[in-house]
Amino acid sequence: MLIAPPIGIAVLLLLPFLSGEGEKSWRRRPIAVLTVLLLAVMLGTFTRLASYTPWSPEMNAWSGLPLPERYLKDRSPLERRGALVFQDKQCRNCHALDGKGGLRGPALDTVATRLTQDQLIRQVLQGRGEAQLGGLSRGLCTNHLTIEPTAEATRL
Repeated sequence: MLIAPPIGIAVLLLLPFLSGEGEKSWRRRPIAVLTVLLLAVMLGTFTRLASYTPWSPEMNAWSGLPLPERYLKDRSPLERRGALVFQDKQCRNCHALDGKGGLRGPALDTVATRLTQDQLIRQVLQGRGEAQLGGLSRGLCTNHLTIEPTAEATRL
């Protein structure tokens, strides 16, 4: 019963190609052909966007993905604490490390090479206001910490 409508639509779409004479010929109806092609492309595009949503956080990205070892090896206690905060506050739901994690926020692999020390501190303290989704609100990250610029605090 559910297969009948798609078969009927397919037959109607193929009819001009199967009996291509006279008024039914697809050559005599270029606007109809372009309309069908446009609809097919639109449906394909919308289907792709529905299955791939970079604007939506990946809410289970943090649970099973440990931080890459290169971000923990030979690091100071302060840097390891930052990695723990990154994992606990579920930053990976929106940000990616080594290509794994969310796509909503920028990848944080090379953030220390793109931003200056002052810009990094400002981003951690203020953000853009969008980081509250994963639990890291503006006041939460500084309630019990004093953030001061040090050489090891901004090194990645």
